[in-house]
Amino acid sequence: MEVSSKIKIVFAGSPHVSAKILENLILNKDFDLKLVISQPPKRKKRGALIEDTEVTKVAKKNNLSVINPERVDHEVKKILDEVEFDILLVTAYGMMLPKWMLDMPNSAAVNIHFSLLPKLRGASPIHSAILENQEITGLSYMQITEGLDQGPIYKSFTHRIGNQDRQELECNLLNLALENTPKVLKQIFYKEIEGIRQNQEDATYCHKIKKESGLVDLTKDPFDEIFNKFKAFIGWPGIFFIFKEKRIKIIKMHLDKSENKELLKEKLNDVFHVTTNGLICFQGDKAIVITHLQFENKNIIGPKDIYNSYRNFFQ
Repeated sequence: MEVSSKIKIVFAGSPHVSAKILENLILNKDFDLKLVISQPPKRKKRGALIEDTEVTKVAKKNNLSVINPERVDHEVKKILDEVEFDILLVTAYGMMLPKWMLDMPNSAAVNIHFSLLPKLRGASPIHSAILENQEITGLSYMQITEGLDQGPIYKSFTHRIGNQDRQELECNLLNLALENTPKVLKQIFYKEIEGIRQNQEDATYCHKIKKESGLVDLTKDPFDEIFNKFKAFIGWPGIFFIFKEKRIKIIKMHLDKSENKELLKEKLNDVFHVTTNGLICFQGDKAIVITHLQFENKNIIGPKDIYNSYRNFFQ
């Protein structure tokens, strides 16, 4: 599709996936990035220097105008009043936007949401798709309204989850966004597609993931749920369990329905079984095998160190 002039964009986003989408638009000659909005810099670790969001880094690298407001208030409105733009594009910005801002673009305010709306509205759609053991998820381009992810849908793209963890699924959904975002924005701008109202009765919601969300109970929680949680929270926040008042993070694990059946018969009443394969916990005909773990303020250890150094601790 040929265009007579560039589509003027104000972009709002913060994390890695948003930064990749921004980079993709910068490289596309059909778009003119007028302003970038991202969350303020944050301190990554205790005592460390504050660090810009990934979106801010991309904006500065490409000499784009960027602001990092603590809140979207009248000061932000003053800046936007001086900017003429066609589309406000939002993806994982992390703040709710006021109605006055949604009304400012000449064409539309658009959000890229990483689920098949109206399913999984909210802050953690990728994590939640895995936690809920869903087979299909996808990408939705939505007109932003005042309600949480309730606006009309311009376009959706589906993706099969399979056995992907959160990092793999995020990468594949990002590739789907990189492939389709320029085309969809042009279709919206040239009014080739219109938003279709969501069916509110089909709506489900997901919540913000916190550090404590990773707690699991290896003696009570169903193993399939624990494994889904492990896949969903890989990278951050990770999953952990409490044993003898110690917080122990699970770094690598797998489900095994056949391993060490004789051990199961011999030590059915024990919580943990330590072998050279790692730390094993049984439930019915299933076993969780933890091959790498980490005690607080300690290095990650593998099967050999678990067996040699912590065999007595776990028994």
